[in-house]
Amino acid sequence: MSIETRIFEALGPLVEGRCYPVVLPASLSTWPAIRYTFAAIVPDNTVCGASDQDVYRLQIDLYGPDYDGLSALRLAVFAVIEAAFESAERQMDVPDFEPDARLHRRTIDYLVWFATGPRGA
Repeated sequence: MSIETRIFEALGPLVEGRCYPVVLPASLSTWPAIRYTFAAIVPDNTVCGASDQDVYRLQIDLYGPDYDGLSALRLAVFAVIEAAFESAERQMDVPDFEPDARLHRRTIDYLVWFATGPRGA
């Protein structure tokens, strides 16, 4: 199973499937919604060389019309990501506001170690 599939399976139910990679659909009009992207993907190199894992810097953005709703949603995100990925390590959590869209935004960053299979396979 791909990391993208595991992310969607974890986050999608929290927002009735409104969970999207990279960009939110322009036509989206129901909130809250989640957008996720990888800010970086690097091999997990060890003293013995490259392992069969990559380290993903996963950025999760929560969008919604009210601050309190996103504050509650973020706690649910913590729970499902940390259950889906045993190695998930939360790095930051930043509240924001998108004035043009008039939406609150919450950005959560994780480092996630995820096995990608043997190198060269």
